[in-house]
Amino acid sequence: QAVKAILKELDGQKGYQEYIDWWQKAFYFNKKTDYFRMVCGMFALSNAWSCDEDVDDVYKLLQNKENCLILQHLDVIKAERPDIYERIKKGYEEAEIMLSKLGS
Repeated sequence: QAVKAILKELDGQKGYQEYIDWWQKAFYFNKKTDYFRMVCGMFALSNAWSCDEDVDDVYKLLQNKENCLILQHLDVIKAERPDIYERIKKGYEEAEIMLSKLGS
């Protein structure tokens, strides 16, 4: 699909918009109404890690939790790794600011 879009654009047609429309319908996660919130959340979380050991530490803390979502267990992270907790919190605050600017 992407190559078709590029070829259309090179031919003066609206290939990119067609590709974006296709992409947004092709994957289940794009059907969420708060898609940008999800993307910003992933961005915020990925920026909380300063090294591989941070990721390992958080997953070790949460390894015995059922249906583990990091945001559901921030209290554990805060108690054991307050530095990572603060980075996660800051990342989500920044994501909320970006979302408010987008109007989402």
